[in-house]
Amino acid sequence: MKLRGGFTNYGETIGILMLDTRFPRPRGDIGNALSYDFPVRYKIVRGAHATRIMGDQPDPTLIEPFIAAARELEADGVKAITTTCGFLAPFQKQLAAAVNIPVFTSSLIQAPLIHAMLPPGKVIGIFTERGHHMNEGHFRGVAGRRTRSRFRSRA
Repeated sequence: MKLRGGFTNYGETIGILMLDTRFPRPRGDIGNALSYDFPVRYKIVRGAHATRIMGDQPDPTLIEPFIAAARELEADGVKAITTTCGFLAPFQKQLAAAVNIPVFTSSLIQAPLIHAMLPPGKVIGIFTERGHHMNEGHFRGVAGRRTRSRFRSRA
């Protein structure tokens, strides 16, 4: 393996953009570094409180702080970026366009692939704490086009 200079830290290939929250994160949670068999690099997006993200749409004024944080992670040498909140799906295209490494804002990014594998008439089930806030905008953020789903939320 050839090492090149240019970074202060090495070996953190996955960057994780975190909301500005404080709650327990047990092993297995994306916000607990012990969940991984490899080092990860966290970046808290200050001011990105859950109340500003987990509504019908994320607060649009937060896109710039998320872009800045993603660029910092890229400059620090990570090779891919994810987030701790799937409700950031509407930011997928903007974040991916702002850096030169892969960005995965939400597990919803898998929905178009899964949908393509299903036989006609089958649907995807999605479990989330706040389904009443999930809407077509979250799917458009990761699908790149209007989805033809019949979106239903069950509280």
